[in-house]
Amino acid sequence: MDRFSELALDELRYAGWHEGRSIGISDYCAGIVNAGYSVHEHGKEVLTEFGGLTLRSRPGWIPEFEDPLSFDPRTVAMGYENSISKVLGGIWMPIGSWVYYSDVFIESSGFVIATEFDLVWKLGESIEQAIEFSVTVSTKFDCIAVLKDGVEPWGPDLK
Repeated sequence: MDRFSELALDELRYAGWHEGRSIGISDYCAGIVNAGYSVHEHGKEVLTEFGGLTLRSRPGWIPEFEDPLSFDPRTVAMGYENSISKVLGGIWMPIGSWVYYSDVFIESSGFVIATEFDLVWKLGESIEQAIEFSVTVSTKFDCIAVLKDGVEPWGPDLK
C-alpha cells in the first residue's frame, strides 16, 4: 500500500518534500522543551521529515477553512500539554498549526490532533492519516474532546 494518495503526494512535493527528506531539528526541539512541552521519537521523526513544510488544503471544501498544515512547532501556543494530557492521557508534542491556526500535536503513539477554542479534533492515527485528512478533507471533522467544562463539541459536517 502506498504511503500517500496522489493528491497528498502532489501537495507534499509542491511544498518541497521528497522521499528520504531529512532536516536538522535541534532548534525545534530546544524550543519545544523551552516552551514546556515534551519531545519524543514520533515527533522527532515527523519534524525531521516534514519540518518547515506547509501543505495546502484542498481548495473549496469549506471556504473559511483553507488554512494550510504547517510543520513548525514554534507556532504552537504554550500551556496546552497539561490540558491535553489530562483529558486524553499520553505525551503530546507540538508539531505545527492548521485550520484557524489551530495547534497540531502528535502523541508518543503517533496519534495526531489539532486543538483550538478548547476543542480537540482528530487528524489521524498516524502522520500519514493526518496529512491525508488535512490535504483532502474527505471525511467529517471528529471533535474527540473538549479541554474546558462548558465548551460544546463542534466540527463542520462534511458530506
